[in-house]
Amino acid sequence: MVIDQSDVLAGSDIIEFMDSGLRRADYCLLLWSRHTEGRFYSSLEWHSALAKEATLRRVFLLVGRLEAYPVPTLLRCRRYIDFFPDMQEGIEELIHLWTSDRQRAHQDERPVFPPPTAGSDSFPPSTELYLCSELFDCTIALPADLDKPAGLFLESVLSRLMLPKRISVRGRIGLDLSYGLLWNEQKLRRDQTLQEQGISSGQALILEIEAVNFQAKPSMATDSPDRRVFRSPLKTPNELLDYLNRVGLRAPWTNVQSVPTSGEVNS
Repeated sequence: MVIDQSDVLAGSDIIEFMDSGLRRADYCLLLWSRHTEGRFYSSLEWHSALAKEATLRRVFLLVGRLEAYPVPTLLRCRRYIDFFPDMQEGIEELIHLWTSDRQRAHQDERPVFPPPTAGSDSFPPSTELYLCSELFDCTIALPADLDKPAGLFLESVLSRLMLPKRISVRGRIGLDLSYGLLWNEQKLRRDQTLQEQGISSGQALILEIEAVNFQAKPSMATDSPDRRVFRSPLKTPNELLDYLNRVGLRAPWTNVQSVPTSGEVNS
């Protein structure tokens, strides 16, 4: 362990010290209080940690609050840990989060990534679920209120990930997309709470996508929609994207960072 105030010699390059530490670290823990806000080097370091997280495409930066003081706006949508009033309880929660992420990443063989977009939710920071999908090429940790219906959590997922409900070419041909959540190979009921359906914090859900091909004026009255259901893990990771191409649509997204906003997407 290296402590800057006692182990870094006078005249040393503090920026190089910070950069070296971030390069070697598996995680970065930002200890936040009213005394942290406005500190130039603290701000520089956690912004650099956030940039590394985006490059790694997995959870790297976590926030630990030392008092009831608001965290920066850029970090409010993220998981955080309170080290007050009980420091030991906060440390145990931190270890649990790191261990859970590592286990989930090993089990799914893909990195765990934090929510890609901010939301207006005010869920307890320690309550989260993992969402799996080969389409994202990662597992996403999302805040969840287990006492709310699964349908509300699903809508929060669609909003955060900006998943479309229709992809079309000038509204004439395309795909209608509907989504569901699976756990233990069973589809969750939208009108029941997550807790009522046996879901607890830290469990992994699977995002199911149902794609229905449509056209404004079918060539034959007997034409029926081409209905395909995509689950994760898929037999082929790009199965849905390949299907979009086969019906003449360009894939509207390549990863979770560039998915379009909810609603109709015109090619």
